[in-house]
Order: sequence, then structure tokens, then C-alpha cells
Amino acid sequence: MGYNVCLYFKPNTLYTMKKFVNPFLLFLLCCTSLNALAQNHFPGTGNVGIGTTAPVNKLTIDNGATRDGLTILSDGSNVVYSDINFRVKDLSAFPAGNVHNWVISHRKDGYFSGGPTLSSLEFYGSRPGGGYVAPLVFEANGDVILASPYAVSRSGNVGIGLLNPQYKLTVAGTIGARKMKVTQETWADFVFGPEYQLPSLQELDAYIKVHQHLPDMPSESEVLADGLDLGEMNRKLLQKVEELTLYIIEQDKRIKVLESRSVAGKD
Repeated sequence: MGYNVCLYFKPNTLYTMKKFVNPFLLFLLCCTSLNALAQNHFPGTGNVGIGTTAPVNKLTIDNGATRDGLTILSDGSNVVYSDINFRVKDLSAFPAGNVHNWVISHRKDGYFSGGPTLSSLEFYGSRPGGGYVAPLVFEANGDVILASPYAVSRSGNVGIGLLNPQYKLTVAGTIGARKMKVTQETWADFVFGPEYQLPSLQELDAYIKVHQHLPDMPSESEVLADGLDLGEMNRKLLQKVEELTLYIIEQDKRIKVLESRSVAGKD
């Protein structure tokens, strides 16, 4: 038969219990209930309540109408940290490579955020045989790191509104932003270089008649199937603008030649 153990901690009092008030009886209860070879163990069939006489789980804390909570304190060097672990006991049938132990860790070494820090809260998981994943890290400067690539065997992706993200951030919906910055490895200014061969308008006309889109631009079917790379598309669009600028400059030169010939002919 299991028992619910309910401890009440009050000012100037070590503890009181609803049914066992005498400290000697409490001592006998603990001695007969706990394994003689273990320390600080409650009976396996009972629940522990703090602030309640009816705990519904292994540990139930009732704060009542006051603001209260649970505090874990620690101090020391970078190797001192406080962990809360959620672990699978039996790994015999556990799929290889999957996380079997999830940890909420308050630490100073910044293990999954790139180096020592004043204080970070890091959510990570360990895999049987070694290796980690670190899906969430809160840093002391206010930064939040998702799918950390640091010191992990698998970084992972982030999905919003869907279950199978294929990119570092996959959103099934609309993103609202005031500004977006996309970094590029190349840009389109090579069009103005001396070695660039600008296609003739006749070549451009022939290409459009066959393909129904501009050279070096994705077709409609490609966009519908694969989407758009915003940075690359902006580079391609700028390339076309620069090519168009060269066509305009060339046409302007020809127009001026024709105008000068026309004036000379009148003279």
C-alpha cells in the first residue's frame, strides 16, 4: 500500500505533517519506509506533495494564491552547471542515433553557444554511443540560438507551421518583416567588365522565341517546382538591368551617329 507524503515548510518550524506530528513517529515512518541502503528515497508507490495534501503526481507543488516557484542555485567555475534530465531507462529497443536523454542545463561554459558566457540556458539531447543535438539556447545577452551547430553531431532544421522542415528555417505561411538582408557570394557587376560578351539583340530575340523566358533566368515550371532563391534572383534581375543599360547606351550611340549623318546630309 502506498502513502502520499505531504511536507509543509513554515517559518521557525522544520516541518509539520497532517497525520504525524510527533518527530519520533516521523523518524520511525521514514526508517521503515525507505531502503536501508539508499538515501533520501520516498516509497515507490507514493506521491510527494509540497503545499498540498493531495499530490496527483510523483511531485506536486501547490503555490496557492502566491507567486512562488522552484529555485536551483549553483556557483563556481565554468565546469559547474545545473541540469534537469529527462531520460529513457531501457535502451534495448531504442532506435540507433535518436536522442535518449533530454537536458535543460543552466551553465557558464556556453557549451552549445560557442564559448564561455556569464550564464546560458541550454536545451540539448544526448544520443546513445555519443553525440548531441542542441535545438535551443538562451544566452545572457538576450540572443536565442535555434538548432545550434556548435559541438553537436547533428544540427537540425527549424519548422514553423509544418512537421518536416527541409531548410534551416521552413515557414508554412507568411513572414512579416520591415527589412531582410540576404548575403551573396557573387554579384552582377561582371556585366560591365571588359571581357563580358553581351548577346546581340538578334540572339536575344531568337532565344526568347524558343524558350519563352530571358537567358540565365528560371522558367515558370522551375519556379513553380523549386521556388525562388531571393538573393540569386535579385542578382539575376540586376544582371538583366545592367545588360539593358548596355543595350540602351549602344542604341544611344547609334542614334547619335544617325543624327550626325542626317545633319551632314542636309548640309
